[in-house]
Amino acid sequence: MSERVLIGELMDDPNLSHSDLCTALVGLGRLNRFSFAASPIWREIESFAAIRELRTVRVLDIACGGGDILCELVRLARNKGIEVIAKGVDINPASLKLARLTAKTYDLQIEFDSVNALQQPLPSGSDIVICSLFLHHLSQSDSVELLKRMASASSGMIIVSDLVRSKIGHLLALFATQLLTRSKIVHVDGPRSVRAAWTQEEARQLAIQAGLGGVQIKSIFPCRFLLKWETCTR
Repeated sequence: MSERVLIGELMDDPNLSHSDLCTALVGLGRLNRFSFAASPIWREIESFAAIRELRTVRVLDIACGGGDILCELVRLARNKGIEVIAKGVDINPASLKLARLTAKTYDLQIEFDSVNALQQPLPSGSDIVICSLFLHHLSQSDSVELLKRMASASSGMIIVSDLVRSKIGHLLALFATQLLTRSKIVHVDGPRSVRAAWTQEEARQLAIQAGLGGVQIKSIFPCRFLLKWETCTR
């Protein structure tokens, strides 16, 4: 695990069937739910709102996939009496279709649009721009570009949550994917994701290359990191 190994994941295959993709996204949503993936992101959003005495926060989710993280953030905010005006973008129309269905199931008003986050302009006007479990899909240059784009699209803060490359994380991915989903896609992609993940120090260097001075990175459970950068540190 000393060196990063970036192998194309099965979910990134444009020829993957709609059925297989949806099964994989549902499986990933289950993994996120059991690992409380939205909670650390929510704590940062809640703190941001409290410090600024905001009752409404505009959040943009980059590469939102099936929308489970964004939907959970809106639900958590609702429970705290905070309105999150949420928007999710993803390159895959099939993922967006599932995201809209998930939001409808929970009676959430969330806008989802098709956007290539590395090639098209990101929607402007967001207080917070987040990205969960996407950075490990990217090359070094694309990772830096994404962080730059997120920073430009945010008026307040960016948050990146992703896997940490480690032997423990790899073993956990092997076990958890087999236990929590029947998706063969996830069984393969889970361990691959860990091999392709960045260490915390590597993520810090990516942020520095992107011009994000004063970036903060911390460990979160299980075997993940959370990167936070606020616009006041420009």
